[in-house]
Amino acid sequence: MKFQPTYNKVVVKPDPSEKMTKGGLIIPAMMQEKNQKGTIIAVGPGRYENGKLIEPCVKVNDRVIFTKYVGVLLKINNEDIIVMPDQEIIMVIDETDEKVETLEVHNAYPQGNSVV
Repeated sequence: MKFQPTYNKVVVKPDPSEKMTKGGLIIPAMMQEKNQKGTIIAVGPGRYENGKLIEPCVKVNDRVIFTKYVGVLLKINNEDIIVMPDQEIIMVIDETDEKVETLEVHNAYPQGNSVV
């Protein structure tokens, strides 16, 4: 099956969630944190602003970090994919950069804390 997102939408295949802590404890499925990293598998043509086409800033096979509660979660062939606007992509990850050994994503404002 081939699919093409519309306008400025992108399709992301999220990385699998961590199933075990660093200490070796198994995390129950209900408690696993939603992963915010993934791979772009399809990109729409872009959006029009003032009559000009603005193309998405990502391309297929880019590794990305995206905002936590975004997009529409779909299951295709029993695999999760997320369709989201390209503006929800926070950054593209260059995994060939040897300066970065680990990359963890944390919520800047944990639940209960708000910014006024």
